[in-house]
Amino acid sequence: MFSKKVTDDDNFMSLSSSAQALYLHLCMSADDDGFCNQVTLCMFKAHASAQDLQALIDRNYIYQFETGVVIVKHWRVSNSLRKDRYIPTVFQEELSQLSISRTGTYELKTDGCQMVATGLPD
Repeated sequence: MFSKKVTDDDNFMSLSSSAQALYLHLCMSADDDGFCNQVTLCMFKAHASAQDLQALIDRNYIYQFETGVVIVKHWRVSNSLRKDRYIPTVFQEELSQLSISRTGTYELKTDGCQMVATGLPD
């Protein structure tokens, strides 16, 4: 599911069409907690560039961890599953670095340590 609160926002609409498509493909490939480890495949499907990925990171639509795994920040705003259908993510280490805000978005825990990549993987 996609929330219009995210996809109809002026900030999202100002992204390039390929960055928007990348966001949608990342969401479609994400697990039940919003994690995706198929970034390259999603970039290929969306005809997106590294700049498109960086735009999503810079505008906080996704967070990318050192492992290359990404989390969709607004995942819980757009998606919910019944408990009997939910499969916990295998990315528990990355999940432990996040908190859930009052608005339902993922936020990076701040303890003074760098927890996510500052750029694209080499």
